[in-house]
Amino acid sequence: MHLRRRNFNQNQDDSVYEKPEYALKRAEELIKLEKEAEALETLYKLFANKRHKTWSKDMDKAIKKFLELCVNRNQGKKAKDALHQFRNMTQQQQNSLEEVLEFFMQKAEDAVEKAQKQAETAHAQANKEEQEPSKESSLLTSIAGEDSKDRLDKELVTPWLKFLWETYRMVLDILRNNPKLEHVYRATATRSFNFCLKYRRIAEFRRICEVLRSHLATASKGKAQPTYNAENPDDLRQLLKIRFAQLATASGLELWQEAYRSVEDINGIMNNTKESPPDEMMAEYYKSLSQIFWVSHNYVFHASALYRYYELHTVLQKNMTEEEKRLLASRVWLASLSLPLESTSDDPYLVVDLIDKERESRMGSLLGFFVDTRRGALFKELEAKKISSIVYPELVDLHDILEVKFAPLMLPKLLEKKIQFLRSTPGIGQYIEPILDLGITRTLQHISRVFQTMEIQYFNKLLSFVDSHTLEKYIVKAVREKRVDCRIDYRLGVLNFNTLGLDSENLNQRLVDISQNLQQAVDLINPLKKQQEIQKNNEIMLQLLKGVEAERQKVLKRKVMIEKIKEIREAQEAEDAKKQEELERKKQAELQAKERARLQQKAKERELKRAEEIKREKDFLEKKAIAELVKGSKNKNLELKLDKVDAPTLKKQQLKHFEAERMKMEQKMEKLETKLNHLVRARREVEIPLVKKLNDIKKEEDKKYQLAQRKVQLESHKAAHERDLKEKARVMRMKEDKEVFEAEINKRRKKEYEENKSKRDIKIKALR
Repeated sequence: MHLRRRNFNQNQDDSVYEKPEYALKRAEELIKLEKEAEALETLYKLFANKRHKTWSKDMDKAIKKFLELCVNRNQGKKAKDALHQFRNMTQQQQNSLEEVLEFFMQKAEDAVEKAQKQAETAHAQANKEEQEPSKESSLLTSIAGEDSKDRLDKELVTPWLKFLWETYRMVLDILRNNPKLEHVYRATATRSFNFCLKYRRIAEFRRICEVLRSHLATASKGKAQPTYNAENPDDLRQLLKIRFAQLATASGLELWQEAYRSVEDINGIMNNTKESPPDEMMAEYYKSLSQIFWVSHNYVFHASALYRYYELHTVLQKNMTEEEKRLLASRVWLASLSLPLESTSDDPYLVVDLIDKERESRMGSLLGFFVDTRRGALFKELEAKKISSIVYPELVDLHDILEVKFAPLMLPKLLEKKIQFLRSTPGIGQYIEPILDLGITRTLQHISRVFQTMEIQYFNKLLSFVDSHTLEKYIVKAVREKRVDCRIDYRLGVLNFNTLGLDSENLNQRLVDISQNLQQAVDLINPLKKQQEIQKNNEIMLQLLKGVEAERQKVLKRKVMIEKIKEIREAQEAEDAKKQEELERKKQAELQAKERARLQQKAKERELKRAEEIKREKDFLEKKAIAELVKGSKNKNLELKLDKVDAPTLKKQQLKHFEAERMKMEQKMEKLETKLNHLVRARREVEIPLVKKLNDIKKEEDKKYQLAQRKVQLESHKAAHERDLKEKARVMRMKEDKEVFEAEINKRRKKEYEENKSKRDIKIKALR
């Protein structure tokens, strides 16, 4: 009986939640009673019920109220479960899903703003109440390294920031396989980026990047329906917008590793597109690339990316001022001069060099074109584009000073002026360190070609604008990178150059310079010899060109022959493989046929055996059920006797047992009926005198109450009559004044009436 009652209550509760309007009404009643937790649980049961598979307007209202409660009580897990269920309902109502998700995100953002205002109010109140910090707050600040405002933010704001982050992630997860709401997916990703940038949420930004990356990877592998069409350029352009926003956010947070990964994502998407992205996007792409390469000290690719940005930006921004254009051109000019000197490693096959080449190849693929990493290659391109005419005039001759002119003692003074200009000009100060490094290295190289020894004090005096400690660091760096052969002798206070003797690379460079100078002198003395050599070289080239065609024909014939032999060999191999495959196929077919026959035979045997077991088990259960109904389940030897008794015998015993039970129940009910009749009759006989006595008492009390009420009524009527008489006497004194006033009013109105009537009669006569 108790079990039936519990099941009835459970079914009654479930029936309440079958309709969303009932659940919503119940939740609103609980909210009015300030029972939000119970209201939340009521609506959660509605969405946890899997029988709800169709959308309705009431369901829309219920989900909004439920999400509002989830935000108020910071219940992200329940909101996620309900939203996934609601998504399944709205397969044909995508507008409703979009509206609900927008409502949810807006409520979460409002909760964060509210928490911020509460934290600011609490901080202002604390400062107002306590002008000087207490010992406890000072101790907490010294230990934890955070003031009271940080602690308040951590207590009040941080939980809501985490909830807002989970909201964005939840929405992205719901929309990742929904092409119809791709614009909502993109807008949500952008909002999450803005959230990370506004509140400096670095960990959350890394996680959102991983989420977007996993969504894209899952869609690319075909494991889920993508939110974009790979054949549609507009969809890919929108997808690139998300990645560009991700790149901009990574740059704003100065997460350069994450920015580099974003660049790789963008490059992978661009490689899958048939159309190139707009120039505006590519300009921002190269701008971010230049920042990433600069932070990673990869000056070669920094200069290349910055040059590409300069080309696109100048084309897109037609209204650039001359100062902006000059600043951007000067940055490109300085970036090309900031390239490190070439490596002087003796072994070109070092593992480090191979790794660097592989990395450079990968970097070049990000830029989208081949990058010549040799020093001076980019500068030649800049000179061909005549960018030197746009840069600041003070920087035009910087290339000649560092790369062309040979002035060991004048170079530091010229370099000092350029460094001072870089420091005083905003926007190009970042290039001071690489230019200074290159200038000091060039100074050391020039001095080493002229001097064998120089006092450290005199060298520091030449470069007086750099402190001695920094100068020593640059010298050690140049020596370590084999840019110059130099040793510092602290005992004598001098710099020793060319310490390696005949093996010195500097000596090799000297010999090259001498050879070039001697060749120039010979050309000046005997110019005819040079012309003869040129003519001789031209004749040799003509002879080579004549034999090229014959050689080319010979190579082509040999190539054709090789191709024919290759085709014959491939045809023979294909024929042999086909025969072998045919044999294997026949052999495999025979084995499969035998295995199939064996499995069929085995399956038939199992089916027969199973049918016999089922029949035997069915008979046994039927007999057991009948026996339990007849004798009960307390007989321990029942199962042992079932095999010896047939079903008809057991059914007869069952009927006898039921008949005996029915007779016992009828006798019991007759005895119970007689007992109940006697009990009711006895109770009525005892109740009759008590009821009569109670009735008499009630009549007496009613009579007294009626008399008392009548007396009170008469007294109140009498008092009211006397009061009305007094009021009449008071008012009668004004009767004469009233009659006079009334007569005057009637007289005046009668006069006005007569005048109006006469005027009207005159008008009527005039009209006739």
